[in-house]
Amino acid sequence: MDFSKDYDSKHYSLIMNDNLANMWPSLFQLPEVYCDVLVDILISDPSFCLRILRAKHQIVQYFHRKSTFIRMLWKKDFDGESDYKVFVELLRNNIIPEDQLTEAYDHMLEHISPQIFDEENEWWFGEEVLLMKMIG
Repeated sequence: MDFSKDYDSKHYSLIMNDNLANMWPSLFQLPEVYCDVLVDILISDPSFCLRILRAKHQIVQYFHRKSTFIRMLWKKDFDGESDYKVFVELLRNNIIPEDQLTEAYDHMLEHISPQIFDEENEWWFGEEVLLMKMIG
């Protein structure tokens, strides 16, 4: 993680370097015992972890045992298009506990700008079907 942070900071970029964004998800191809360690390392720095998740939202599936972190993630940190993609992955992988789903939906609808769903933003069309199935 130190290497990633040092490398990223030298590029003075708010957006994670593509090499770093690809490196972390590729580490999740290791055996599961290592994935658990990777998750623990990442959640030790939530802001860095969020940057990784925003870059490669599919890896959120490996965080299924970290319910406190997951709740903090959608409750506190989500606010944009890339966060909605992470949220959809949480739903797709049944990571948000069922008793929190209504609260999570309400929170997301209140905190994410509806402009990300404009017709110009075609990224979400495939996700729309999944979300409609999930909420009802």
